[in-house]
Amino acid sequence: MSIRGSERRSEAEQIELKRSVDEFLEKIEHDPYQPGLIHPGLGVDDLQEIAEDALFLREYSEVVIRVRKDVDGFSVTAEVMSRSK
Repeated sequence: MSIRGSERRSEAEQIELKRSVDEFLEKIEHDPYQPGLIHPGLGVDDLQEIAEDALFLREYSEVVIRVRKDVDGFSVTAEVMSRSK
């Protein structure tokens, strides 16, 4: 028995929908940019990665982060103050 084109398309659409829902749930459940979260021991280059992830992958239009130099003098701590879509 062969599968009709419309059945294949429907199956492909269901797979894509599940992928999109799973991706959305992952962003909500594992969002490291919730206000109040603190990210210690970062390198300065990590700040660029945070900006790219928050603004372009998670699609926030604005993220306010407080950055403090750690006592070791080499790393920084970033605290998420706020964010908006």
